Amino acid sequence: MAPSASAPRLARSLQLWTAVIVFLTTGYFQNQNPEANALSQFDLTRAIVARGTLSIDAYHGNTIDKALFRGHYYSDKSPVNAFLGVPALALYDRWARAGRRFDENQARYWTTCAVEGLAAALLATMLAVALRRRGVAPRLAALAGASWIVATPLLGYSILFYNYLPACAMFMAGYLLVEPEWTRPESLPARRLFAAGLVVGLASWTVYTFALGALVMTFPLLAGAWAKRSGAGSWWNAARRPCAWVAGGLLGVVGYFIYNRYVFRSFSSGYAYEVEPLFRQEMAKGLMGATWPRPFVAWLLTAHRFHGLFLWFPVTALALAGLCWQLWRAREEGVTARGVRMECLVALLFFAGLLTYTSGYYMWWGGYAYAPRHLIPALPLLALGLVPWLGRGRSAPALLLFLVAFGSALFNVAAVAVNPQPWPGLSTEQLMMPLSVERWPSPYLALQTSFWKLGATDRNWGGAFGLGGRASLLPLAALWAVAGAVLAWRKHGVAELGME
Repeated sequence: MAPSASAPRLARSLQLWTAVIVFLTTGYFQNQNPEANALSQFDLTRAIVARGTLSIDAYHGNTIDKALFRGHYYSDKSPVNAFLGVPALALYDRWARAGRRFDENQARYWTTCAVEGLAAALLATMLAVALRRRGVAPRLAALAGASWIVATPLLGYSILFYNYLPACAMFMAGYLLVEPEWTRPESLPARRLFAAGLVVGLASWTVYTFALGALVMTFPLLAGAWAKRSGAGSWWNAARRPCAWVAGGLLGVVGYFIYNRYVFRSFSSGYAYEVEPLFRQEMAKGLMGATWPRPFVAWLLTAHRFHGLFLWFPVTALALAGLCWQLWRAREEGVTARGVRMECLVALLFFAGLLTYTSGYYMWWGGYAYAPRHLIPALPLLALGLVPWLGRGRSAPALLLFLVAFGSALFNVAAVAVNPQPWPGLSTEQLMMPLSVERWPSPYLALQTSFWKLGATDRNWGGAFGLGGRASLLPLAALWAVAGAVLAWRKHGVAELGME
């Protein structure tokens, strides 16, 4: 390897590699058939840019995901994603006004690239940084960060104007800020914990279920403060860091209350004024539409052919196994071991909590979705389970991991190229009573059939080269081939990738 002085330069170049390859991959797809959720969020962005209002009255006819309050229609989603899209859409609108025609599909595409694509690129880079902190070789970490996006449902929701990718990026940023508090003997400054709480709070406002992750991450901070107490003064010095974390989190979510108070004249979310009667009725039950967890639904979401996360995206199953293995191995004493245990527990508890919540949620299948989208918030921390597969001197496990990741990515790209928002194949009434269903379809398999057998694809940049159907993905494959060559270009690149 090059001298130590070049190490920071190598790290920066690898982080740039990860961000660029993920951004270009997500931008390659040009989804032309968004469903109600994405349209509702984009309608708000468009209303702000074109009319300077939070009401979507002018555009509400294209979505059923909307609230009606005092004669005006509003998006029923968190506005954070829509707010993030305003600068990009404003630039496109200005360009369109300069003697060109405003094209809604183009406007939505470029806005999605600017928000979701960039968020996916940042998330992949932060995942690579997190793996590097755990001792994974730089090139392996870069490749794993990029592969995690492409081989999981994160790819499908990085080409749609959904709020998952920005929220995941915010949450991962908060994790990277707060994680050294668990794994290093010295304590972090309170201002850093405040910043971590702030971005995690913003993630919780963007996607409400991230609040569960924020709560889980609070426990190790409180445990650390309790362990470091010794006398009144020392007790306060230990406790003020969790207080800074909580204060930042509260500031991050305060926008939720301000927005709802301004729009709906109350602190209730838009779901209380939902236009769709069934949605409004069910969301009023339990905790935001979730009642008692159902083990059979959890099975459908993880291992069943209908929406099984571990079945159709097997790299996630390897990551879960890696978390459990680390938790079992990190039994020896020491600060590092305690930090690893804490990381694994946080990731596992967040995943288990999301699965429990989703299994009790009335619309557990996620509407028009090709994967269990309500489990997406758990995916960033789940990636920490890749560490034992990528440890130094473990060529065979690393090779196995990337072979599985390649298979996951191959079929995932095929599904996304067709449409990551397929019809679930069953009526809402059947899905709300899953035990009554005798034969379950597989939306994911239906997408594979459409791609591999029929050659069906949505619009993508392959069309610019005159390519259609399956051949339209050849430029994307070439892009990854070139990127792989660049990754292994430097001296020792192949050896570091674990292939020797």
